[in-house]
Amino acid sequence: MGRGRGAGNRLGQKCLGQTPLNWFNVILKLVAKVSPKALKDGQGQFNETFTLFADITQQKKTEEALKILSWKLLKAKEVERKIIASELHDGIGQHLNGMRFTLENFIEGTGKTSRLDIGPLLRVLSIINETIEEVRDIAMALRPSLLDDLGIVATLSWHCRKFQETYSNIKLETNIDIQECQILKSLDIVIYRIVQEALNNMAKHAKANRVQVHPTQAPGKGILLAVEDDGRGFELGDAIVKEGSNRGLGLASMRERVKLSGGAFAVESNPDEGTAIRASWPCQESGITG
Repeated sequence: MGRGRGAGNRLGQKCLGQTPLNWFNVILKLVAKVSPKALKDGQGQFNETFTLFADITQQKKTEEALKILSWKLLKAKEVERKIIASELHDGIGQHLNGMRFTLENFIEGTGKTSRLDIGPLLRVLSIINETIEEVRDIAMALRPSLLDDLGIVATLSWHCRKFQETYSNIKLETNIDIQECQILKSLDIVIYRIVQEALNNMAKHAKANRVQVHPTQAPGKGILLAVEDDGRGFELGDAIVKEGSNRGLGLASMRERVKLSGGAFAVESNPDEGTAIRASWPCQESGITG
């Protein structure tokens, strides 16, 4: 603690045991938290000031290390999802398709040469077809192959179409005003997960009649993403406090993904006034990419 400029210099000299040295030159080499205070005399008049300097260099280094670790964990999770999705499609999916092909050929041949009741076989074939569709849906939910094959624009269009087919009672309006070349590859999965989680939350909780999805790139302002609904809304503070709720976990997951990828995240909601989820990333930047 130093009082006035002179005291600050004396403190710097005393602590460092060196010849006269400007205290502030030392502080500039550190990441410091500066807390200015004012003192009053007996009459209540300000007559003296002092400033507290707290070295938080190690704290900042720790925070940055944790941020990098969290980002790498998220990337590892996405890699694992991609592997499982690929195994479902190329492994189980292909086996099921083989079973279907064999059964279809057997039914076709048996129906022409035998009086055997093929009703049970047709029911088995129906079950196989349903299983193939379910496996395909699970694989796409884990990691849509479109994202790697065609990019984020085609993937968002596909996901919005699937959402509309599933929730036909909700009018989904999409305005995808971005181009593939405008988005860094490291942001593709982040943007997709935000839209996926936001639409999932809105379908389950919002009781909305209309939902809007609008990713865009504003000149000089980077990537902007907005997902809005006209549903029942909620008290934002309650949702954040209730971390055990599906909505609270969804918001926390979205916020973490956006923050770790170098973006900004915001939620606006009030009871009976709908909800707006917004994320943005600086132009030509994507946060940590390593």
